[in-house]
Amino acid sequence: SLPLFLYPILTISTLATMIGRGICGWLCPIGLLQRLTSRFPVSKKIHPNLERKLRYIKYVNLVLLVIVMPHFLGFMFTDICPIGFLVGTIPIGLINYDIFVPNPFFFPALGIFILFLILILLVNRGWCRYFCPLGALMAPFNKISLIHVSVDKERCVHCNRCVEVCPMGIDVPNMDRSTECILCGRCIEACPEGIISYRVGR
Repeated sequence: SLPLFLYPILTISTLATMIGRGICGWLCPIGLLQRLTSRFPVSKKIHPNLERKLRYIKYVNLVLLVIVMPHFLGFMFTDICPIGFLVGTIPIGLINYDIFVPNPFFFPALGIFILFLILILLVNRGWCRYFCPLGALMAPFNKISLIHVSVDKERCVHCNRCVEVCPMGIDVPNMDRSTECILCGRCIEACPEGIISYRVGR
């Protein structure tokens, strides 16, 4: 039988073949939180050269935290992951505050969660762009997913409204199934020419 940690990976990968990183844009609770924090006016722009380098961190996280680390330290990542802290630790602690006993990873996880909050306040979708290992897992599927965002480049007037609203910092007019696209649809809403759309198939 397959190792237990492979089942969620296979499930996510199967879903990603249909909608790519649309999971990030529509299903992830961290994505919802980042959408809310993006409305704060403290979000900063990062220089494109640094931006490109930072995007590789999530792939390192995928290899180290999800693939390599479980063989040596068990699933420690699940104890410190901001997603688990947000949807698991915090609700459980609030509901059972009188009997809640923090595990040994509680304070490291709390520290990471605070850093995570600072990150997403300063950088729009900072977690998705640079650190999320699940985003890294799903990113390659954007190239083959059934549903994707398509741009009619010949009709583009290069107003860059799509670029301005893209939470992932994608050069939308020139993208070709970008591995960073989360199918949020904000570029579709912003396009005055109506040349950006969801597409099924190639």
